[in-house]
Amino acid sequence: MITKNGTEYKELNANIISDIINFVRSPFIVSDRVLEYDENDELIDDFTDDEVNAGTQEIINYLHELKEYDLLDRYNSFVSELGYEAKEPKVNKITLRQAKLILNELGLLNSVKEFISQIQDEKQRARVEIEFEYANDIFKDNPLITTLATALNLDNAKIDELFLKGSRL
Repeated sequence: MITKNGTEYKELNANIISDIINFVRSPFIVSDRVLEYDENDELIDDFTDDEVNAGTQEIINYLHELKEYDLLDRYNSFVSELGYEAKEPKVNKITLRQAKLILNELGLLNSVKEFISQIQDEKQRARVEIEFEYANDIFKDNPLITTLATALNLDNAKIDELFLKGSRL
């Protein structure tokens, strides 16, 4: 990781991210590139917005993977204060437990169960029931999610929100 003031860190970890937020107060990127200095040994600040945005997304995904949600939220506030866009982690799977908890929290669990019970084809209904009872993980690109989203009038943004909220449970 490299901060815009030229501080380099050899590894990505939550303590370093926290220290940068608290003490360095500089945007930073996750990159292997070499910093450039002018003839007076002054750092040339040539970070592009794309680099900062990509680094921000990588850090958000990293903190989410560690389940460091408070630090993730602090980091998003920090980058917003610096004029950069806050990001949400990319969540493509959640556990079945998380899926059922978020559906219950939003009052949709019974609607899903009702939808499943109304599937006419016995084999298809049995397959969906088995997935809904025994799957370890629920993937966003599972055709069942698409079908349920249509049945419950949930657009892609709402599905993303459900996966994001579910991932924190």
